[in-house]
Amino acid sequence: MVAQPNPPIVIKAVVGEDRRLIIDLPPDAPTGNVTVMVAATEPAPQAPAIPVNSERERLRAILLAAGRLSIPQPDEVVDYPPNPDWTTAGKRPSDEAIRQAGILPAGARPSEEIIDELRNDD
Repeated sequence: MVAQPNPPIVIKAVVGEDRRLIIDLPPDAPTGNVTVMVAATEPAPQAPAIPVNSERERLRAILLAAGRLSIPQPDEVVDYPPNPDWTTAGKRPSDEAIRQAGILPAGARPSEEIIDELRNDD
């Protein structure tokens, strides 16, 4: 005669925040090696969906159609030439180098005019 395996025992339990589970088995539970399986009875909570701002998306579509929406291009690599004022790669420029970078060359139009022109450009 072939021994039939015992049917599995299903017990409902709650796993606390400490992730510990203590189970009292019924008297007819088998002794010896067993397999314990833990399965959630309800789906895990999902992160809340990011709300869509319809007005923002409408304005983005208008700007995109007009060619005024800046879209980052992550695959685009810009290789800037090294700055001669920076003697070591990755070194912070000196305060004087930063100050000099903010000064327009002699005879250049004032930056206010350039900004106004860019803002009024249709």
